[in-house]
Amino acid sequence: MDYNNNSQGPKRRVTRKMAQKRRAVAIFVFILIIILIILLFVKGCSNSGEKKKPANPTGQTTTVPTSPTLDITTPTPAPTTVPVPTADPNDPNTITKIDLSMYEVYLEVGGAPKMPIVSMTPSTSTQKGEIWTSSDETVATVDWRGDITAVGAGECVVTVTSENNPSVYAEVRVVVTSPYDNPANAAGQTPSATTAALQ
Repeated sequence: MDYNNNSQGPKRRVTRKMAQKRRAVAIFVFILIIILIILLFVKGCSNSGEKKKPANPTGQTTTVPTSPTLDITTPTPAPTTVPVPTADPNDPNTITKIDLSMYEVYLEVGGAPKMPIVSMTPSTSTQKGEIWTSSDETVATVDWRGDITAVGAGECVVTVTSENNPSVYAEVRVVVTSPYDNPANAAGQTPSATTAALQ
C-alpha cells in the first residue's frame, strides 16, 4: 500500500494566475527594498558632507566676527638692467657712423611709404644690421627694412640703430598729414608754412 499519498492529503493546485500574482508581489517587494537602500545611502552621504548649523530660534541674523587680516606686502625686487654691449673700438667691423639719404620725411595718411637709404661707416664692415623704431606708432610705423608708413596726422621720430654698436644711431623727423586737412601737404610735395613752422 502507498501510505504517502494518504498521509499528505489532496494536493492544492496552483493556478497560473496565482503564480503570476505571487511573482509580481515578490518583484514589487524586491524593488521597494532596493529603493529604501538607495535612499538610506544617499541620506547618509548628504548628512556626512554637511555640517550642522546651530539653531537660531529668534530668527535674527548673527554676524560671525572675523579675525583681522594682516597686510603683508613683499618688497618688490629692484628691476634688473642688462648693460648695453659695448663695441670693441679696435675691431675693424665696429660701426662708427650712420648716414641717411633723408633726415626729414613728409607723408600723407594712405600714401605710399618712404624708406631712407642707410650708409654705415666703415663700409667694409660685415656687421651692418639695423634696428628701426618709431617714437609714436599712432603717427607712423617702420618695419625692419626701414619702410616708414603713415598712420595718423602728427609728428614723430624714426630711429635707426646699429646692431653692432647700439651707441651709433641716426634719426628721421617724420611729419604726417591727413589728406582731408591740407591737400598742399600731400606726400612728395613741399610742406606748407604751417608744417614748416613745426621744424
